[in-house]
Order: sequence, then C-alpha cells, then structure tokens
Amino acid sequence: MDQDLDHALDESLTLLREGRATLEECLARYPEHAAELRPLLELALQVHRLPKPTARPAAFAAGKQRMLQALAEKKRRQARPSLRLARWLSGLLGALAKPVPRWGLAAVGALVLLIASGLILRSWLGATVVQAATLVQASGVVEVMPAGEDVWQPVAAGERLEVGDRIRTGPSAAALLRFFDGSTADLGAETEVTLAQMSARRYGGGRLILLHQWM
Repeated sequence: MDQDLDHALDESLTLLREGRATLEECLARYPEHAAELRPLLELALQVHRLPKPTARPAAFAAGKQRMLQALAEKKRRQARPSLRLARWLSGLLGALAKPVPRWGLAAVGALVLLIASGLILRSWLGATVVQAATLVQASGVVEVMPAGEDVWQPVAAGERLEVGDRIRTGPSAAALLRFFDGSTADLGAETEVTLAQMSARRYGGGRLILLHQWM
C-alpha cells in the first residue's frame, strides 16, 4: 500500500474509533485518497457499530463443538478454497433463518462482515495501480510529448512523467529518470523513449517498468 494512503487509513481509523471525527471529516483531511478510503472506512464503521456478543458457557461449548466438526469435515472434503468458503458462508446465512439468541445473530453478522472486509481488503491491496516517474536531472535540450498530444514541450528537472509520455534529448543533452520503485534510467544525447508501462500492486510486488526506445 502506498505509504501516504497507509498513513491516512491508520489516522482515519484512530479518529473514528475515538469519536474525534466523522467519516466525512476524515475524507476531507485526505482528499487525494478520499475515493479509496471511503469504502474501507464505511466497512470499518459497520463492524464497529455491531453489538459485542456475550456468549453463555453452554452456547460457547456448543459453538466450539460445531467448529471442530466443521474442521473435520473440511479436512475430509479437501475442496478448493473458494468452494469451501462459499459452502461455509451458505451455512452461516442458513443459520440466520433459524431462531437463535440475539447475541448469536450479532456474532454471526460480525463474523460475516469481518470475512467480507478481509476479502475486499485483500483484493484491493492486490490490485495493480498505474505509477509514475520523475525527471530528476536534465541538461541541454530535454523535451516531453505528453500522452495523447502531438506537440513537444520543454521539460525541467522535478517534472512528473506519466505512462504514455514521450521524452527526448537533444545533441549534447542528457536526462536522468527515477521510477516509483527507486530505480533509474540514464538518457544520453539524441535519445527518444516512451514510458510504455509503469505499474505495481498497491502493497508491493508485481512491479513492471517498460520503455520503448525510438532513437
């Protein structure tokens, strides 16, 4: 996960848990991450608002026995993970239709929400995100043609470069690109490349940097 987004999520969860800010106030503090924070914070609020279960000893023992039976059944079946999860959730939903104590409904609801939030968060962290590069050094004539345009523009050190941008150096010119993962690329004189692809998973791994060299 991006460090800034990770920090924003931790801070927002702390503020919500301690009641020092509302959901909208948390999103206003981090507008650049609002779209990604909203579903995670809404799910966290739903889990936090559920009543805490207070199981009786007999009910706890019965629940433990059912868990042991389910584990034994799981080992016997050796089904695929997704199929086992689907069957287990189906059993939980079926149990909701039977008369159960109020704390039991709360416990099942909280468990379903926690599982759903874990699956959503895992999928969100594993998603591939388009990244960018930075022109950290430039000497001589260095120009860029932004993606989707057909006009070359002068570019200076410190400029952010996106996927699809095309960069070239003139005679006796040079440039140094730094990518999102810290790696760099030196461009000598009369070089022209396109930043064809720069991507990585939100929480590390799966990094891909692809340059197309024209000259």
